[in-house]
Amino acid sequence: MENLVIQRVIAIIKDKNMSPKKFAEIIGFNYSTLNNYISGRRTSIEVSLLHKISLSFDDVSLDWIITGKGSMYKNTSDGSNVDIENLKEELTMLKGENRVLREQIGLGERKDSKHRSA
Repeated sequence: MENLVIQRVIAIIKDKNMSPKKFAEIIGFNYSTLNNYISGRRTSIEVSLLHKISLSFDDVSLDWIITGKGSMYKNTSDGSNVDIENLKEELTMLKGENRVLREQIGLGERKDSKHRSA
């Protein structure tokens, strides 16, 4: 498992397009130790490595580093804003469809307009 964690750390280094030395410098970790992990000379992961990565790169998912599940990067607010806009469009479309269906079956406009936006 620890080898897989190191492989994911290497993937982050590559994805960030930096050298292991630069990566170690940014996270404040000993380059020799990081290099020993990368080369396989050291296999027991220090928790401090994971902690320093999470402090230095808040966009990187610590869950992904440890388990390999999900995405390398955390969901950002940009993605959430896109999701919210998509949901707003969907809601608008559904309101329109609802209005048409209510007219077709003779129910008319909804009486409860507390939750309706202008």
